Amino acid sequence: MSDGRTELESLASQVERRLAELAEAAPEHERARAELLVEDSRQAVREQGPADRIGTLAAELQQLERTLLARETPAGEPGGAVSAGSERSQPVDEPADDVIEADFRPR
Repeated sequence: MSDGRTELESLASQVERRLAELAEAAPEHERARAELLVEDSRQAVREQGPADRIGTLAAELQQLERTLLARETPAGEPGGAVSAGSERSQPVDEPADDVIEADFRPR
């Protein structure tokens, strides 16, 4: 298997794992696109598709993986959602009590 095909298979596996980690936090349209790209990628590897097709699929999977990674919070919680046991208790649309408002004026 060439390096491009190996990389494509690896990317497909990474995207599959990311989808599994995100569970329902991934929007349906992203999930559907990811599943389609993974299947197309695996088919291109099986059929030993042309290098330009392999490269295109790899680029699309990389972009999708970045999008899925952005769905995680810095603490590693999928989807940016706050879990039930989290410190934050107010709804997301209300400001937190620890927000400091300030006026910034030019000197």
